[in-house]
Amino acid sequence: MTSSYGCKDTIQKNIYVIKPILDIAVTGDSSYWENDFFYIVATISNLGTLEINNVVMEARLTDGNTIREKLERSIPNGPVGIQNYYFTAAFRLSSGINSDSYCITAIDPNGQTDDVPSNNEKCYSRVDEMTILNPFPNPVSEQSSFRIILPYKSSVEISLFDQTGRLM
Repeated sequence: MTSSYGCKDTIQKNIYVIKPILDIAVTGDSSYWENDFFYIVATISNLGTLEINNVVMEARLTDGNTIREKLERSIPNGPVGIQNYYFTAAFRLSSGINSDSYCITAIDPNGQTDDVPSNNEKCYSRVDEMTILNPFPNPVSEQSSFRIILPYKSSVEISLFDQTGRLM
């Protein structure tokens, strides 16, 4: 058989290339309270195509108290890449500490920038009411972000007013 280019013994084959993606995600939480301590347990998942060998883990309370640790172990991609991370440190909660909500963040997988940073952080409420975290950046110039944590699935309608009380 001769190809349209006049060649004999022509073979055609598809080659699939998997794009290397570095993506660690916080996908769940099973944190718990015991005595005066709040222990953070995060479920993290390697959603990328590359193996992850280390990642910086951060837990932050509403008031800004933060625990930052480095996880150093193999997190393969695929179903075996879904793992729990038990923070070594815990928050000691006493009166005056605002702990209505907390956020868990996984950053810098393998010391590099994550290709999908939108799934690196999840925030959770410890109370059965809506929590609004401080807007950032503060002070606001052109644009601001507000984080709203709901203890249940729901829709939220937001109205913004300027300093004179006028709806923006």
